Amino acid sequence: MTASTQAPPAPSNRTLIASSLTGTTIEYFDFFAYATAASLVFNKVFFPDQDPLVGTILAFGGIAVGFVARPFGAALFGHLGDRVGRKSALFMTLAIMGIGTMGIGLVPSYNQIGVWAPILLMMLRLLQGLALGGEWGGAVLVTHEHAKPGKEGTLTAFPSAGMPLGLMLSTLCFLGMSAMISDASFESWGWRVPFLIGVALVGVGLFIRSRIPETDDMMELKKNNKQARMPLATLFRTRAVSLLLCAFAFLAQGFYFYAAYSFGVAYGTESVGYSYKSLLFSTLLFSFMYFVTILFSGWLSDRIGRKKVMYFGYAATFVTVIPFFAMLSSGSMAIAVLAFVMAGGSAGFMYGPYAALLCEAFEARIRYTGIALGLTIGGVLGSAFSPMLFTEVYRLTDTWMPIAACVMVSAIISAGAVAALQTANSRASATSDSMDNWDEQSPRRAEPERAAHS
Repeated sequence: MTASTQAPPAPSNRTLIASSLTGTTIEYFDFFAYATAASLVFNKVFFPDQDPLVGTILAFGGIAVGFVARPFGAALFGHLGDRVGRKSALFMTLAIMGIGTMGIGLVPSYNQIGVWAPILLMMLRLLQGLALGGEWGGAVLVTHEHAKPGKEGTLTAFPSAGMPLGLMLSTLCFLGMSAMISDASFESWGWRVPFLIGVALVGVGLFIRSRIPETDDMMELKKNNKQARMPLATLFRTRAVSLLLCAFAFLAQGFYFYAAYSFGVAYGTESVGYSYKSLLFSTLLFSFMYFVTILFSGWLSDRIGRKKVMYFGYAATFVTVIPFFAMLSSGSMAIAVLAFVMAGGSAGFMYGPYAALLCEAFEARIRYTGIALGLTIGGVLGSAFSPMLFTEVYRLTDTWMPIAACVMVSAIISAGAVAALQTANSRASATSDSMDNWDEQSPRRAEPERAAHS
């Protein structure tokens, strides 16, 4: 084999971590900058004619728009990733996210262009959602398919950890801006700075990703012309039940995260009386604890199994959500900080092994589409409308107890979905042998599924 036709060497673990963590961190930095701004200022900047609580609900609508767009992005980039290549799809997601984020940072306020301001805001949020729909799945997949056997959970936890790391960075930006300038200046222009910083980081992410070669699984698919002609159709025909179970496995993660992060901040500022600067610091610690437990639980899942670790996370969610709201309602900033740390740790154990669980639920030719849609459908179910739902429920009942009950029920549903996933995958494998003969020869077919459900 000549030098020109030799396959590039497999990337080191350090390169894989740098590529996947940097890219997802940038994407989530951009995505969560909106959620932070929605909690703090968007009700005043884009919906000034509404009651403050109603304005907050409308601002949270942008979170819903972003999540609703994500399954479409997952289908689009999943198709490209399964047909053309994982690496090409990942480049496109990061570039599109940069365009959407720059637009949000520059869009005029309601006082400047009237109703066009919130309309443009939602359109740009839609663009962000499309990009993020393909980002996480692609980053996870490239990492999983390059990982050495027995390291999949450890390494795929890093792109997942980009979520809290991006949240930490966006929170630090908002904290820095709010500390350096007056509240009036922050509401006028200071909130825009984190979005513009996010655009500058996109180039860094694209450079790092250029160093990652295409995966062996994808090159083998293309070499043997074994790509699915229509990955989405093949996915629904062969793995529809597994897809839905993967989505429901995310439900509790989404509910608890947004109950604590988005609704918790709004509730703490408007009903309990904390300053938003204090609660931004609390969410920073929440994100740090979330980050640490994602990495730890991903590592642990390689040793004791994905299901056991995730069951612990669901149980912790069920047990801690009522204490979280009780502590947040205490009026003590120190106790509120402990509440956010507790919630971050519980959520991390649900999310750390989740990436590897999804990768091991789908065969190579539909894997990008499967894991991207699994997360994004779960995001729609558990995250898209939960901030608005929780805010409206609180407005109607004047108590956080129904919100805690929703989170507790979601933990039971998600645990049941994980328990049923192994059976669903076994049945799907047994009925799809006639059309998946190549996949039985794939080095990443049977072994990872066994590891995932140990």
